Amino acid sequence: MTKENLINQSILASAKKEFLAYGYEKASLRQICKQANVTTGALYKRYKGKEELFGTLVRSTLQDLTRWIEEHVRQDYVLLQKGQTPPMTSNRYLDHLHHMMDFIYNHEDEMCLLLFKSTGSRYARFTEETMVSVTDETYRYLQAAKDMHLITQIVDKEHLHLALHSYFGMIFAPLSHGWNKEQAFKFCETIVDLFNWGVLLGFEEETISY
Repeated sequence: MTKENLINQSILASAKKEFLAYGYEKASLRQICKQANVTTGALYKRYKGKEELFGTLVRSTLQDLTRWIEEHVRQDYVLLQKGQTPPMTSNRYLDHLHHMMDFIYNHEDEMCLLLFKSTGSRYARFTEETMVSVTDETYRYLQAAKDMHLITQIVDKEHLHLALHSYFGMIFAPLSHGWNKEQAFKFCETIVDLFNWGVLLGFEEETISY
């Protein structure tokens, strides 16, 4: 590894530690340089400031997340083209949640930065923007499913948005509480019990027993 790469790695490692500890707004470039054992000039030679440093740290995770979402959307539309909606059995649903938790914990530090440490940066609205995007995509899918007569009605979009907000809030909660992956995977069972997406999205009829 070249000296240039070593210096850059040291800066990024120091920046990640500082951002995770203090968040974007309170993070100190001077402290980042001190921990990386470089001058402020050496940092500014490579990065314009905190914004670019933070963006560099989360860029790869954002790209991976986009690909992950696009692949799951693609799979749902493949089923739709066959005249099918996604199976919403508890086991399938739990498996989907485990894959999601696996992604989150494989990108643990970067997800913490985006979700909890980005205030003041251009990523501060990451959660809300993601929820808007997921809501829009889900609603488009439901409209397509209704056009194909696979469902009979569509949940109100504002209700869908709030439901997704609550859902992802629970998915991110283990990370915010410092739980490990094993604890988070176990919590997925509780999420499955609380959210009946099959009924909410119109894939299944609700059965009520007294």
